Amino acid sequence: MSDKKICILCGESNWLDIDQFRDKKEKMIMCNKCGFITYDKWHNLEEYYNHYRGNQYRKPPVANNLYTSINKIYYHEAFLKDLFNEWKEQNKKPVFLDVGAAYGVYLDWCRNHFPVDAPKDCKDVPKYLIEDSMKRFNGTELTLSYRRCAWHEYRLNLTEEVDKSKKYDLISIYKVLEHIPDADVKLKEYVDCLSDDGYMYISNPVWFNELSIFGTNDMVTLDAYFHTNHVNVWTENLSKTLIKKSGLKIIKENYTYYGSTYLCQKTDEKQELIYEDPKEILKKLEKVKQAVEAYSKKEFKKAGEIWPNFPETWFALYELNRKIFHREGGLDFIEKEFINRTKELLPNNVDMLYLYGDICQRYERYDKALEYYNKNLELKPNNIRTLNQMANCFYAMGNFQKAREIRSFIKINFPQALTESLNWIYACNALIKTPFEKN
Repeated sequence: MSDKKICILCGESNWLDIDQFRDKKEKMIMCNKCGFITYDKWHNLEEYYNHYRGNQYRKPPVANNLYTSINKIYYHEAFLKDLFNEWKEQNKKPVFLDVGAAYGVYLDWCRNHFPVDAPKDCKDVPKYLIEDSMKRFNGTELTLSYRRCAWHEYRLNLTEEVDKSKKYDLISIYKVLEHIPDADVKLKEYVDCLSDDGYMYISNPVWFNELSIFGTNDMVTLDAYFHTNHVNVWTENLSKTLIKKSGLKIIKENYTYYGSTYLCQKTDEKQELIYEDPKEILKKLEKVKQAVEAYSKKEFKKAGEIWPNFPETWFALYELNRKIFHREGGLDFIEKEFINRTKELLPNNVDMLYLYGDICQRYERYDKALEYYNKNLELKPNNIRTLNQMANCFYAMGNFQKAREIRSFIKINFPQALTESLNWIYACNALIKTPFEKN
């Protein structure tokens, strides 16, 4: 490994080879000073960023990209609503920057909250709207096909680099800093572009907490968990340390919407920087490896004992023992031997709450299922999977009006579910009496 590589967090150059915790060797290394994990393979930053410019990183967007983006919009809505409401009360026309904007779905959503108003005497309204929109709604994106899609779909002119001549009221860096080798340098550059009372909106995936593949339902493997596209492996402490070192203070945080999410402002205050103990990180690496290997061998209970915060292994354990659980006593037995025990290990885990609701639903305990689903939605707003299950519950309970309301919401807000929702709505319509029918 390179002795010259400098840790972006602590500034030391003392690295340990930890490639043994992957299946495919990729020069994964850990800082012996602060526990930060990265890769010793990208020494030419231009070469690294070229990886993101072409199709080797991702193909042009498809419909599923839109569906995923819409799901995230509800997390943005929940996290930013107080700030946006405050700005609306002030009649503020904020200037936005989205770093790593994909093809502009989030920026377009911001523009819908703060639309561009053409002056009354403006003769060429469309041109004015586009020009004014480009002044206030800015984004960067390396992938050319995504930049083109942003223009043709939303008339957003995304660029490769940040326009540093502007000051921005909200800079969003959503699931980006794990992809940037010089994240310390870039984040400081973005901070310099903030207006004096501006906000930074940052979300990073965090490792060594929940063992999953970050917002997907993909099977957990070592190489997927430590994917090389994530050149920086953040822990909660190290993620916050990077933010603080850049001159930001965290004023709001959330860990259920979509990983670790922060709203920050500039500060001159001296803040405590918390690093990791490399020895403890090594212990966690070993446990992750053991848990994933047990999971791959279908030793699900063992995997969960090694790493309790591993929802996928508990799902698999339940399905493996579902017939036994049913034979031993049905829902009462399952609650005692499975639900209550895993609740102690994973309180308020959104995936487990969904599983508990699904189990209760299978036993036609729709009241209990709805309790779990409602709690799930508190933690993860408007999750389409949970909404679908709630509609199914109300339908089974004979509350066709409520089932119809939920399906109507899904139809309007989730284009991927349009056909299924219409079918459900029509089925509910057929069961709900009109005001004109005789009793």
